[in-house]
Amino acid sequence: MAACRRGESDFVSPNIYSYKVNNTTYVGGIYDAQYSAGRQELSCNFYNPDNVNYKVKLVISGPAIPVAGTYKIGYDSASGFTTSMYYSTGIGGYQAAYGTVTISGFDQSSQKASGTFNFKGGISSHDSVTVSQGTFTDVNYILQ
Repeated sequence: MAACRRGESDFVSPNIYSYKVNNTTYVGGIYDAQYSAGRQELSCNFYNPDNVNYKVKLVISGPAIPVAGTYKIGYDSASGFTTSMYYSTGIGGYQAAYGTVTISGFDQSSQKASGTFNFKGGISSHDSVTVSQGTFTDVNYILQ
């Protein structure tokens, strides 16, 4: 399956990603992914298969192509990479306060990325969400 954008006819991928939100597991559904060579940035949106207004967004950017390894949420001065995660409910969003993204594969020739993620984010100290056990396997990305 080619990388897709919302609204295209072939955008459903049943087993390419999964994640848990506050102990509820979601598998497959709509996704879109891009890699900008100019900005050295990988951006992926994983939409909830039950409601496309809910999504997890991952963005990792830095001075080079992302290599296999674990990236903490935020800016890492040692590597120069910035990693962010976000969970949206369609009404409000939860920016990751802490967590990790592990890139296990980033293949430029096949334009596929794989890895895992988990994070905790909040709108306020009283309203937070935990996204755990996130995986994405051979997600096709569009080169921009």
